[in-house]
Amino acid sequence: MKVRKILALCIAALLMITCLVTLAACGGDDTPDSTPQLAAPTLTKEGGELKWTIVENALSAADGGYTIKISKSGAADVLKTTGTGFSFNAGEGIVQTSIDGLATLGAYTFSVRANGDGENYTNSNWSNTITHTITETLSAPVLSLDNVTLIDGPGLYLKWEKIENAEYYELQYNESNEGETEVLTDDDYCYIKISDLFTLALDDEFRVRAVGDGTIYLTSGWSNIIIISAV
Repeated sequence: MKVRKILALCIAALLMITCLVTLAACGGDDTPDSTPQLAAPTLTKEGGELKWTIVENALSAADGGYTIKISKSGAADVLKTTGTGFSFNAGEGIVQTSIDGLATLGAYTFSVRANGDGENYTNSNWSNTITHTITETLSAPVLSLDNVTLIDGPGLYLKWEKIENAEYYELQYNESNEGETEVLTDDDYCYIKISDLFTLALDDEFRVRAVGDGTIYLTSGWSNIIIISAV
């Protein structure tokens, strides 16, 4: 009997504690203590400009209302905030900033965030991403004609200085594009042996261009024209 009484008292005490906890919870403020988050901007790109609509209740652009995240493969993310040396123009409900000042070649990814005051509104999530690639057009070769002896033996060779970052070279013969062309190289120059490739006629015209990877390094313009007359 004593065991049953003790067990009953324990159960009653547990029920009382549960009720007290429940009452305390019910007696609290029903309003959640959370600060609203700003809406994320929508980012677009026109030429060398990033643009996004002004977000309601964000700080003004001049007061650091937006942070731009710049990502590049192999490098740490860079964060730039408007009003701290990052140029921008705000007008007609649009914030606009130039991205033409990026100096390093490569593909960059941008996103933007609206910043709140931290009390009434918290920062937004990051926006959609925009990619912008900084490219470089390869230098056009400067073509000359040389009668030399190389690994292929003596002959008539077109010659030009190597073009840095070229993937290969294309040869054009009398305005007919011969496409990718095998060349001989030494430390500084490239050579094409004309006497092995063509039966020369009267006033044959040759020119070459350097072809890049098509992503970062773009194909050069054509070189100067070399005119070769059959002997």
